[in-house]
Amino acid sequence: MKVEGLVSIVTGGASGLGEAAVKRLVEEGSKVVIADMDEERGNKLAGQYDSSKVIFVKTDVTKEEDVKNLVDKTLEKFGKIHVLINCAGIVAHGHIFSKSTTADVFKKIMQVNVIGTFNVSKAVAHVMVKQEPIGETKERGVIINVSSIAGLEGARGMSIYSASKGAIIGMTVPMARDLGSSGVRVITIAPGIMITEMARPILESKDPQTETLKKITALGRFGEAHEFAETCIGMIKSSYITGAVIRLDGGNRYPHL
Repeated sequence: MKVEGLVSIVTGGASGLGEAAVKRLVEEGSKVVIADMDEERGNKLAGQYDSSKVIFVKTDVTKEEDVKNLVDKTLEKFGKIHVLINCAGIVAHGHIFSKSTTADVFKKIMQVNVIGTFNVSKAVAHVMVKQEPIGETKERGVIINVSSIAGLEGARGMSIYSASKGAIIGMTVPMARDLGSSGVRVITIAPGIMITEMARPILESKDPQTETLKKITALGRFGEAHEFAETCIGMIKSSYITGAVIRLDGGNRYPHL
């Protein structure tokens, strides 16, 4: 699909990888709905563009009523939904024996990362499958979920986070099979260590642990948010990719950490 003229939703779109995706989608000519809990940042980002092209909808992805409102507002404003990028997510660190590694923390992470991804994907898929197909490939939409290399090979102290991101990977092929005959593709991107606004001071430091992480990455550096956004654009345009998990990690491998 050509990105120009499409309507996209980006959850977690007010900051980090989601914000980068929003900006790149707009550059490509897509109309975008920013879904996030952060009203201040969301409205500020949306305010950088014409309201006929970008809007913000406050959304808690764990609440089905919020997700319904997101879909309703998108259709009310733009009439269709062609692209969904599920960036909303939270992180948890802690050794399995740590007092902070509790069932309540596990439930919270799963609620946001897994159930949140499921809620939005399901609601948007219901809209996509009813739309008129686009172009020769007869596509109706593409859902891009965001996992992590932690979902494939998590480091120490990442049991809870890795479980949530592994669950997203586990949904990829079944969702792609469920929706493929309706012209909807499903792809998961599994980023490695990416430099975002919040993480930049830490990841650009000369801390020994930071330097070790760079050394075990084949390209010798961390990824930039714009590289994630560019990958999303590539996945939207690549009409024969579905059911795939794309590692975006610069060749990072850390089995010894």
